[in-house]
Amino acid sequence: MLAPLRQAAAQHPLDEGLQAGLIELLAATGQQAEALAVYRTVRARLADDLGVDPGPELCAAQESVLRRTVSRSVPSHRADAAVSDNETGTPGPASQDRRPSSP
Repeated sequence: MLAPLRQAAAQHPLDEGLQAGLIELLAATGQQAEALAVYRTVRARLADDLGVDPGPELCAAQESVLRRTVSRSVPSHRADAAVSDNETGTPGPASQDRRPSSP
């Protein structure tokens, strides 16, 4: 399924829906870096050829890839804890482990 989509995307480089589909499929198959490269290429082509920014569908595809990448690299419960600790200004678990030891 990826090969025909790549071919269609190559034939229609300014079709944002088609490009968004390619980005989503690449991300779903573990090719996040390539998916983001496709987004950057399409964004540049839209700006250069048409003078426009990516539309909502293409932006949503990029955001989806970024969310997948973040969720795979940082367990959500740890990311949530780090954000909560930093927002409240209270020391997080890592800070609590660095307490000076008693002599």
